[in-house]
Amino acid sequence: MIDSQDREDIISECLDLLKSERRPVWLPENAAEAEAWRKEHESSHKPGGVSEDAWFELYDLAINDPETGWSLLLELISRCHKLDLSMIAAGPLGTFLHHHAITFSERIENELAANPSFRDAYHWTMRAEGEDRT
Repeated sequence: MIDSQDREDIISECLDLLKSERRPVWLPENAAEAEAWRKEHESSHKPGGVSEDAWFELYDLAINDPETGWSLLLELISRCHKLDLSMIAAGPLGTFLHHHAITFSERIENELAANPSFRDAYHWTMRAEGEDRT
């Protein structure tokens, strides 16, 4: 079990990592646009780089502590930028579903019905696996 401060640290560090890995959804049309994106991207990086430790801790929790992993995933999905849902889906959410989909099937169905961000992330897991089960 993790305390509230550890929980917030994991979520914050995962959000920082997602932001640092996000690419523009548009292609720069000139050197000035490319340079502006590069500067913004560099400014989102913390000195010494963004740590991936929290991301791997989330993977570990998704496998070995599914209750905590589930709640962290839901919080991360609710707080992340929409562009980051595919990375969460291809990463810790996909891992969680692989290990615990049957046990959590009712909760997954409830989130699919009520939570548009979770639904989008879930659909990305299906795309990552090369199938569409929707």
